[in-house]
Amino acid sequence: MRTLFQCSVALTAIAAMLITMGCSDDDSVSSENNTTASITRVFPADGAVGLSTLTTVGIVFSGPVDSMSFMDNFHLTGGSGMHEWRDSLEHSGGWGMMGMNQQMHMMDWMDSIHTMGSFQWNGSKDSCEFTPAGPLDPNSDYLCVLNETGMRDHNGEMMGGMGQNDDGLHMFGFSTGAGSPGAPRLISTYPTDGSVGVDPAASLTIVFDIPMDTISVVNNFHMIGGDDMHMWMDSLDHHMGMGGMGMMGMDHMMDWMDSIQYHWEYHWNDDMDTCLFIPDSALMPNTDYMMFLSGDVHGHNGEMMNMQQMQYDGHMVHFTTGP
Repeated sequence: MRTLFQCSVALTAIAAMLITMGCSDDDSVSSENNTTASITRVFPADGAVGLSTLTTVGIVFSGPVDSMSFMDNFHLTGGSGMHEWRDSLEHSGGWGMMGMNQQMHMMDWMDSIHTMGSFQWNGSKDSCEFTPAGPLDPNSDYLCVLNETGMRDHNGEMMGGMGQNDDGLHMFGFSTGAGSPGAPRLISTYPTDGSVGVDPAASLTIVFDIPMDTISVVNNFHMIGGDDMHMWMDSLDHHMGMGGMGMMGMDHMMDWMDSIQYHWEYHWNDDMDTCLFIPDSALMPNTDYMMFLSGDVHGHNGEMMNMQQMQYDGHMVHFTTGP
C-alpha cells in the first residue's frame, strides 16, 4: 500500500513530465517575440547642425508600437522656451530625481511650448515621421523629448529602453541653419506662353524655384480651351481683369472656369518643385488653350506666391496646338 508521500511524489513526477512534453521549440521562441519594442534610430541625429527649416523628425522602433501612446508622449520644441525647460530639468538633477508632481509639471510645460505638426506611420507601425505644421525657426536649437514611460508597444507593454539614462526620457537635439527661401516663383512652363504647333498629345509642365505645397498648386491650376476659353477671356477682359471685379464676380469667374476645365493626372518630382500635368485625353488639334495658376498657392515653406504682381492676378499661359 502506497503512502500519501509516495502518491505525492508520483503526481509531482507526472506533472513535471507533462509540462516538459508540452513545451516545444515554438514556446521558447515566443518568449523572445514578446520582447517589448524600443527606439533603435532617430533622425536628425543628435547634435546635427545647419539643418533646413523644413526638417522633419523620424523615429524607428525595433517592433510595432501603439501609435496613439507614442503621439501623446512625443514633444518637439525650440528656441528660448526649450532652453528654459532644459535648464530646469538639469537644475533638478534630471528626470529621475523629480517627484511625480514635478514630472507632471514639466510635461505640462512641454505641452505648452510644443511644435504643432502631423504624424505619418509606415504600414507595420514601427516607423514614424513628424512634419511640423510650418517651417522651423532659422538658426535655432530644437529638442525632441520622448517620454517612454507613457509609450506602449502593440501588445500594450511598456516600451523598453527607458531613455538614455534609464530615467524614462529619450532626448535628442539639433539646430537649424539659415532660413528657407522666400515666396516661391514659377520659373518656367511647357508649353511657353505664345507657343504654336504644340503636339495635342503633349503633357504640360510647370517648374518652381523651391519645393511647393503640392495640394495648393493642384487645387489652383486650371486649363481650358476652344470656344469656352475665348468666351471666358472675353468676359475677363471686359471687366479689365480680376482686379476690376468684386468678390462675387471673381467667384463667378472661377466657378465658370471649374465647369469648363480639362481634367488631369498630376505627377511631381522628388524635389516637389516640378509638376507634370497629363490630360485624361489628347487635346484638340489646331485649338487655342490657356493654363492659369492663381489663388492661394504657396511653397512648402509656407510662403505665398505673389499673384498681385501678375496681369490677371495669376500666372497665365496661352498656346495653340498643331494638327
